[in-house]
Amino acid sequence: MSMQVDITFDGARVDAAALGRLARHGVNLEALDHTARAGMRAEFAEADSTVRFYAEHHRDELGAVFGEDGSIDLEPFLAALSLVGIEFCLDAEPEDSGVILDYSIGAEVTNYLIAVSLDDDGEVEDISMES
Repeated sequence: MSMQVDITFDGARVDAAALGRLARHGVNLEALDHTARAGMRAEFAEADSTVRFYAEHHRDELGAVFGEDGSIDLEPFLAALSLVGIEFCLDAEPEDSGVILDYSIGAEVTNYLIAVSLDDDGEVEDISMES
């Protein structure tokens, strides 16, 4: 499976501070992945969980992560997700910058992704399902 990395520069001009934020995030992709997966674990507990919806939407493809009672075994589900894309969104204003990490169970199985958005401080800001 391949991974796509995009860098989006918003605004008329990106200054050295914005490029410095890119370097800070880009140096430790493992930490970004860890943060995103921790965010998915936390979000899974919510009543209207996007992570749970994604798993249930792909029940046929992910049969092994469902228990006999129909419950989702979270850790095997997260292990089935691969990081397939990273987008660094840079703006001259830090509050408008961040990172989006895209996860999939496989492009051969689905065109849907779980997108985890991190703010400029590296904290989970949003989790959504996209195609």
